[in-house]
Amino acid sequence: MKNDFLDEVRDIISTSGIPADRLEIEITESIMIDSVDKALNCIDEIHKMGIKIAIDDFGTGYSSKQYVAAIISIGHIMGFEVISEGVEQLVRSLG
Repeated sequence: MKNDFLDEVRDIISTSGIPADRLEIEITESIMIDSVDKALNCIDEIHKMGIKIAIDDFGTGYSSKQYVAAIISIGHIMGFEVISEGVEQLVRSLG
């Protein structure tokens, strides 16, 4: 969540020549929880660049597993493609 993170990403794309749509940035759950507003703004900017975003191990650390469905819904509302790993075990454990 460095202040110049987005500038660094833009520089990397510019100097490497790698198309943004071929990149994926993985964000840890703790970043989302610790700085929600800043993280959402950053995610929105990354998404606008065409970079894919992954939230790693969501629901296994800080957050309650009961919030996973809400987060998935928010992703859909924001127009993101959402892929949930381990949902089968989560549904069984909540059921």
